[in-house]
Amino acid sequence: MKRWWLALLSVLLCLPAAWALQDKKETQKDKAAEATGTPKEKVEKLQQEYATTKEALVKEFRAAKTDEERNKLRDRITELQKIPGKVQDIVEKNLKEPFAVDGIVWLLRNGGDPDKLLGLLNREFVTSPNVGPACEVLADYQVDDVEKLLRAVADKNQDRTAQGIATLALAKFLSAKAENERGAQAKKFNDEAEALFKKAMDKFDDVKTSTGTVGQEAKTITALGVGKPVPEIEAEDADGKKFKLSDYKGKVVLLDFWGNW
Repeated sequence: MKRWWLALLSVLLCLPAAWALQDKKETQKDKAAEATGTPKEKVEKLQQEYATTKEALVKEFRAAKTDEERNKLRDRITELQKIPGKVQDIVEKNLKEPFAVDGIVWLLRNGGDPDKLLGLLNREFVTSPNVGPACEVLADYQVDDVEKLLRAVADKNQDRTAQGIATLALAKFLSAKAENERGAQAKKFNDEAEALFKKAMDKFDDVKTSTGTVGQEAKTITALGVGKPVPEIEAEDADGKKFKLSDYKGKVVLLDFWGNW
């Protein structure tokens, strides 16, 4: 009985893999509300509705004490899942508008159809100066169309920011791809990834990403790996005592990284 509501909570807290199709039997009130404003304004309203509704549902779900209380939220969660479909419908009808690529990035983060969105990106936005954030989001999505997009943006896009983010994203993509390969193939992907990380640091060091800069991310990633020195760690132990990892140099150390979300 508990399994279904744990799955529902994961829908609220994590990025969904796909979006629910829009119900054709929407109320007249919903249709009237969606008919007002420009396409960009409609998308912004839907995005705001999604954010506020999701925040409220997460709070109510966490506060619920019984399965019965959680059951009452099911219909509202279903309605929430329809919003990305509405956004995607508007974006697909307005691909030439400046807000379209930003809408696609939002959809990638909030339950849009990734395969369909990838097709749109490869077909319409390879040379767009605003495609960088989409490349950043897709770096961990291991499908051929992602690699195709990242290579195309890195090679053909004339915007330095988009090109830099795509170069870093492609390096991360190939590094992850190498982990699923063996022998010569793994080496091939790793070698290309290392070359791209170096290019990211040398040519796009100052390009901003959502978490810092291309150079900072590339340096952090390339500093880690099997056979490389462990970077310094300064923290507090379970008793609140401060320590440095270097204090244990020469000793066998087991590092246990964990988190509680």
